[in-house]
Amino acid sequence: MVECWRTETHTLHLLIGECTITLEDVALQLGLPINGRPLSGGGASDWDEECQQHLGVIPPKNQMVGQFVKLKWLKDTFAHVPNNAADEQVQQYCRAYLLRLIGGLVIPDKSCNRVHLMYLPLLKHIQRVRLYSWGSACLANLYRQMCRATAPSYACMGGCTLLLQSWLDDISKEQ
Repeated sequence: MVECWRTETHTLHLLIGECTITLEDVALQLGLPINGRPLSGGGASDWDEECQQHLGVIPPKNQMVGQFVKLKWLKDTFAHVPNNAADEQVQQYCRAYLLRLIGGLVIPDKSCNRVHLMYLPLLKHIQRVRLYSWGSACLANLYRQMCRATAPSYACMGGCTLLLQSWLDDISKEQ
């Protein structure tokens, strides 16, 4: 699919013609909000402090890659909410789960095994998470990853490949 991608126009040149994935497709395929606040990663000065505040724990240094935390660590550390968990602890587990969704599905990088901590402050108030335009960020990341993947030196691609596969399946059914 990458060989059909045109970086100048962010379109795919297929046998059926020129087409592209739109925000409407993101909303319909994934159910992500496409209206709302833009995602902007504030540059936290102390990621350990952010993790302690929002997750209740600081990831070990071997579970970090720069400002990224490994998804496996999130999965292992937050696998089961304790039965007697206080409300704040439940919210910390929710934040960890949402971070896993962001890094593993919605806005993955090419590694698909880590997530940037810049999303953590956006999850501070669980009830406000839906106010962000996650669909816009998902689509922008997919476009960026597809553009990068066209480079001859690029061996693999990140981005929401579930969206790409689902969209391709839909347009092939229309033909």
